[in-house]
Amino acid sequence: MIFDLSKVFLSRNDKSIGLKFPSQLDKDLAYFIGIHLGDGTMNKYNKYYYSIGYGGHLVDEYDFYSIYINNLIFKFFNKKFNFYEKKSKTGQYIELCTQSKGIFTFLNKSLGIQPGPKTHNSIPDIIKNSNFKTDFIRGLADSDFSLTFKNNGTYHSYPNIIWNPSNKFLMTEVNIELENLGFKTFTLFDFKKKRL
Repeated sequence: MIFDLSKVFLSRNDKSIGLKFPSQLDKDLAYFIGIHLGDGTMNKYNKYYYSIGYGGHLVDEYDFYSIYINNLIFKFFNKKFNFYEKKSKTGQYIELCTQSKGIFTFLNKSLGIQPGPKTHNSIPDIIKNSNFKTDFIRGLADSDFSLTFKNNGTYHSYPNIIWNPSNKFLMTEVNIELENLGFKTFTLFDFKKKRL
């Protein structure tokens, strides 16, 4: 499927840097869409401010975001995002971000990703109707899932993969896809978290 780019609009800065776009879905783009729905943000604050960003743990995910994801973005759009190190009382983070009307409208109009809170997003139709569902889930998992080990007798040996999104609908859709792939899953909604 070739993307319809007729509703993608470029700013003067987008044009000056030679912004480009993927022409069709492949495994790398499906993976990137998963990352976006995991750790991405996309907001339009006024007529001219189109913000796109990605973030993760400063130590554990530094190379993943600053090198791997930034190179993936450059491959798709011919643009590298700015990255910042942030330290606060709540933790240490790395953030990739940019302002681009072109990338924003491409993600929204060509890929079907909704801006604002990710509670509005579901698995995009281009993923549902493709052979790249596993690549999408891999991107989502790499950015937003966690791996823990439960005590199985005398030592922690039982692995658990956990995902705790705010979007129940997306979680239900992804759970169906995981079950179709043969994973045994357990879902729990609206539970109270224990404070440590």
